Amino acid sequence: MGENFNIRDAEWDPFVSSHPITGQALKNLADSYSLMHSILALPVLTHYSGIQDHTNTVIDLIFLDMSYAQVFYCIKPDIR
Repeated sequence: MGENFNIRDAEWDPFVSSHPITGQALKNLADSYSLMHSILALPVLTHYSGIQDHTNTVIDLIFLDMSYAQVFYCIKPDIR
């Protein structure tokens, strides 16, 4: 399951220190399907705002079956 979820959460965004209720709801939904947030090999931003003064974020997420969730992947922002 992958998408731009527009949810900032400390679990997947190293630039955030909070765990909002929407992040917990997304984790609960993923758990209900036995999915786990996959791991970026290097923590990088996944969403670059085109709006001035908006923060770049990690909101584009991939959830995989728990047996594959430890598969590391890379995002190459310079070729986005």
